[in-house]
Amino acid sequence: MKTNIIFSVLLAISCISCSQANKAKSQPGSAGTQEPPATAHPEGAPVAPPKEEAGLYPARIQGKYGYIDKNGKVVIPATFGKAHIFSEGLGLVLDLKTGGWGFIDKTGKYVIKPEYGQASPFSDGMAIVTIGAKIGAIDHAGKVFVKPEYESITDFSGGLAAAVVKRLSGGYEVMDSGYINKLGKFVIPLQFDGVGQFSEDLAAVRRFGQRWSYIDTNGKTVLPAKYESAGRFSSGLAAVEVSSKGGYLWGFIDKTGKIVVEPKYMKARIFSEGLAGVQTKSGKWGYIDVQGKLVIPDNFDNVEQFTEGLAQVMVNKKMAYIDKQGKYIWGPKE
Repeated sequence: MKTNIIFSVLLAISCISCSQANKAKSQPGSAGTQEPPATAHPEGAPVAPPKEEAGLYPARIQGKYGYIDKNGKVVIPATFGKAHIFSEGLGLVLDLKTGGWGFIDKTGKYVIKPEYGQASPFSDGMAIVTIGAKIGAIDHAGKVFVKPEYESITDFSGGLAAAVVKRLSGGYEVMDSGYINKLGKFVIPLQFDGVGQFSEDLAAVRRFGQRWSYIDTNGKTVLPAKYESAGRFSSGLAAVEVSSKGGYLWGFIDKTGKIVVEPKYMKARIFSEGLAGVQTKSGKWGYIDVQGKLVIPDNFDNVEQFTEGLAQVMVNKKMAYIDKQGKYIWGPKE
């Protein structure tokens, strides 16, 4: 399921009168200090646990959320306001009593109390959470490792996360973006007005007045700024939006920038387990393989990525789960 909007994969940040000279300044905690350069993997930072299958999937049942297994059997009762897919052994849920987000284990027991206004599932050993009016990050024990001093943060990947800060420039309030490590130190300085999550050592970014490009973990541009929008790499491919005769359409490129799947889709998701959701010109969603073949027909109103062999889809405002052959294993249900 999608995380809350403040943690979206692409953070498009509007800037007013922000020059390139000003963008490299004003990093939190850096004023008047001479610290050694921050690295993506500082000593003492949390690490992601070994990957293991949870075998649990969030499901809406009579207006509330619980979890089902691969056979569609309810394993954790539907007692939550919302629920996300399990990640790193924990499920992110909205508690109906407190109105806060917390994390449960596979038995449905809270491991991290539901006390956050917003949160994202764990990624790379960290979860992004709101603390007060700002955003930071916690580890699996609920300990704050990234102080809540940011306007927005993407999920961590490879030790890095995009972070947005607010500052004054020429009397105007502006937003700047860069990339921090798990201790909240900037590794790639503030210089972007749009940022995406790192994946396969590349991240989509947008500098002020430019289109989207891709950088590596050192902040070096590896694919030029020529995309209207750009997504994360997975299976060596990334969804990009380009101008075409039919307007703006989505296709997929490889890491050299070569178009592998021709831009012909209205929208496109990230590849997961060899399949990517695409919205055709019919307005419906289906799934393509890495060769661009539509292997699951466009019969759905919305789709999510595959996780452990299943994907959540929406049909006539009803939730369902399908397998990689497009067969329903649960739902559609209200």
